[in-house]
Amino acid sequence: MGIIERAALEMDEKTNRPRKLRITLLDMIIEAIKERKNVLTLHRDYFRLRKPIQRRIYELARKHCGNQEEWCPYVKTLHVKSGSKAELREFRRAFKNLVEEKSLPDYDIALDEENDQVIFTNKKNALTGQEKEGDGFPALEPETYNDARIVASGYDVYYLEEEWRDWWVDSGKPPLSNPDKAFIGFCKASYEKNPNP
Repeated sequence: MGIIERAALEMDEKTNRPRKLRITLLDMIIEAIKERKNVLTLHRDYFRLRKPIQRRIYELARKHCGNQEEWCPYVKTLHVKSGSKAELREFRRAFKNLVEEKSLPDYDIALDEENDQVIFTNKKNALTGQEKEGDGFPALEPETYNDARIVASGYDVYYLEEEWRDWWVDSGKPPLSNPDKAFIGFCKASYEKNPNP
């Protein structure tokens, strides 16, 4: 199923060049976005990925792993899902390079060669695990991310969370009586400073 209901290109009559592109999304997509249901954002660094394999693997990890702790597909399965036209051994070699580069946002990747599996680990969940072990990072409630999306519309809240945590560490890790409220305040200030991310 696609996400676009229709598209129309408007041309400039004088120059015969495209002037506007109007895209209508499916109502179901619009409703999902409004209700914040089952919508995963892309990390900003996704748009900095240069290689098509990097982008495609990130898309698959985002879709299948999402906010779960990890996803462990077989290399053959990943090869098929990626739509790669390369032979499996070439895909495997390219994937090993991807693992070594550590260039994917949101996820760490490891290759289990013995079982011929790939292990995607969600960096955010890894951080949550560190919080539980008491390394000092303030833990946030799940609803806080929805509130952050409301006050900082258009922003990737996980990117803002990374910035907030960096700011908090740089500030000397001051005690926070309400980390959720502090994070929402940070998001609101970021949005007010730049409403068009």
